[in-house]
Amino acid sequence: MHEYHLKQAGHPDLSVGVLSMEQTQPQSGVRCVHLATVLRALQATEVPERGIEVVLETDEVLVLFVDALLITSAISNLLRIATWLARDNTRVLLRSSATESCVCVEVDDGCAGFDATSATGAETLRLWLTSTQRMAVAMNGTVTVEHRGGSGCSFTLALPFRAVG
Repeated sequence: MHEYHLKQAGHPDLSVGVLSMEQTQPQSGVRCVHLATVLRALQATEVPERGIEVVLETDEVLVLFVDALLITSAISNLLRIATWLARDNTRVLLRSSATESCVCVEVDDGCAGFDATSATGAETLRLWLTSTQRMAVAMNGTVTVEHRGGSGCSFTLALPFRAVG
C-alpha cells in the first residue's frame, strides 16, 4: 500500500488529503488503467478541513493503455491546483469523457479564478502546470487551462485514444 500525502500550497502543515493506492504491478510503466478507479482514488483526497467537496462524473468503462504513474500524477496535480484555488466550502468537479480520438479529464474549480498578481501564487501555479504539461506530453497528450474570470478555471488533460472493439 502506497500513501501520497497532498499538502496545501503555502501551508505545509495543512494536509489536503491522503491518496492510498495498493500497488499490484510495477509503479511505473505502460499498462491498462481503469480511469474511473484512478479518479475515485483521487476524489478521496477531498479537503474536509476547508469544506471542499470533490464531485466525480466519470464514464465507468474507460480503460486506457498508459503509464499508470504518469496519468495518476498528472490528474493529481490538476486536482491539487483546483483545490488550492478553490474557495472554502465549495465544490471541485472531476470529470472524464471520451470522443473517438481522445479521452479528457477535466478539473473545474468553480472559484473566482487565480490571482496572477501574487508572485508566490503565480510561481506555484506555473510549477504545477509545467510539471503536468510535461507528464501529458510524455503520454502524447496536452493540458489546457480555461480561465473564466470570476467564475473559475477549468483544467483539462486530453490524451489520444483509439476505441477497441
